[in-house]
Amino acid sequence: MSKDESLTSKVRSGVLWNVAGQVAQYIMRVGFSIILARLLTPREFGLVGMVSVFTGFAGLFINMGLGTAIIQRRVLHLQYLSNALLLSLLSACVLFLLFFFSSDAIATVYNEPVLKPMVQVLSCQFLLSVTPVVHGALLRREMRFKVLALTETCAFLAGSVVAVLAACLGAGVWSLVYNSLTYAAVSMLLLWWYSGWQPRLGIDVSAIRDLWSYSKHLVGFDALNYWARNADNYLIGKYCGAAEVGAYNRAYQLMLVSSQQITGIVSGVLFPAMSQLQGEVPRFREVLLKSHRIIAFFAFPLSAGASVLAEPLVLVLFGPEWKETTPLIRVLAWAGLGQSLSTLGLVFNSLGRPDLTFKVGSVNSVILIVSFLAGLPWGALGVAVAYTLAWWLLVFPFGWDMAARLLGLRFWHVLWNVREILACTILMAAAAAGTQYSLRAFPPIIQLGCAVATGAVVYCGTVLWLAKRTYREVMGLIKGNR
Repeated sequence: MSKDESLTSKVRSGVLWNVAGQVAQYIMRVGFSIILARLLTPREFGLVGMVSVFTGFAGLFINMGLGTAIIQRRVLHLQYLSNALLLSLLSACVLFLLFFFSSDAIATVYNEPVLKPMVQVLSCQFLLSVTPVVHGALLRREMRFKVLALTETCAFLAGSVVAVLAACLGAGVWSLVYNSLTYAAVSMLLLWWYSGWQPRLGIDVSAIRDLWSYSKHLVGFDALNYWARNADNYLIGKYCGAAEVGAYNRAYQLMLVSSQQITGIVSGVLFPAMSQLQGEVPRFREVLLKSHRIIAFFAFPLSAGASVLAEPLVLVLFGPEWKETTPLIRVLAWAGLGQSLSTLGLVFNSLGRPDLTFKVGSVNSVILIVSFLAGLPWGALGVAVAYTLAWWLLVFPFGWDMAARLLGLRFWHVLWNVREILACTILMAAAAAGTQYSLRAFPPIIQLGCAVATGAVVYCGTVLWLAKRTYREVMGLIKGNR
């Protein structure tokens, strides 16, 4: 088997295992989210969202881009791994102490005293997050996506089961805390066990310097990008309260994270593969555009369908107490549609240009944070509208104009590449919306079921009519054809 055939086989296998793992997690996420939404209130979800703004940011400094650097290196020396693990462990210990003793300050920022013990307990999560940096990166570098999929699925299931049991026993907001800790602990143990790598003592300054020369740009980008993604949660939590940030976070998780999951499935597999194509721009470009068509095939109808069916979707899944989430889903779904094609980091990092990841991310972060501030006077919905407009009018065009130039393309090629799926999605959304409107006198579950069925039939039919190329690519991936 040639090198190209071997790489293609690994990519195909990786995508299929990632799909299996992510589909399993998505089904569990929807199922457990429905259960927890019935057991907990928007305020309780909002409290965890407030803490996560800070703990999530701090967690970036455990990874420090080292995992990506390990995957990207063509030649990887063993001393790199031990030194990367040491740096991550030291960072985790510092963050644990910092957050444990600054918990009172975080609670004061939001004027929510209940946050203090939550921050102290969740700070333990930093110590459990070291293993994925090196052991997880090793598994990705070796393209052992079957192991990764099983590990992530088991950890997610364990955390979700613990959360539901705790909620049933009256733990309230603490059930979500236990969920995070359980996931981190199970993931740590399984990754360490299956990677088979054991660290060695010793410090190699040259190895640290080499890794840092690549990862330093990613640290800067990740920090800026994090606040571009999470400043909305902080601002809404600070000025609008826990209940409103809980509703916003639920809509964000349902729409943007769902689309990002689809992108993550493909990007997670393609990064180690495309890093091996750094000197083959035509092949790199071909693989990227094909991956965009496959991503759009799944992500576009998911986002558009959720937008037009937001009202019955919320009522059926979460109940009437979550009705404030409906307009947020309608708006954020369109941002999620665009973000499904957000593979800029994949392009820049695979080509060995993390400096561009940082530079483009810096500009985009400023744009998004300004948009949050502009929309804040109108509450969570104002933030969602401003975010969506900023993404489509500024962030998406700027980032892809830079990336396209590296590949001998123009910005409009990125959208033109998925034109067929976009047309099918518009027709599907119109059919689903029309069906739901005509059945508005019926219970929400009838509206949702009939509209989804109609949309699915229309989408499948139009894909076979208008998007035959993408259909063949998706079926070829599933069947194992090259």
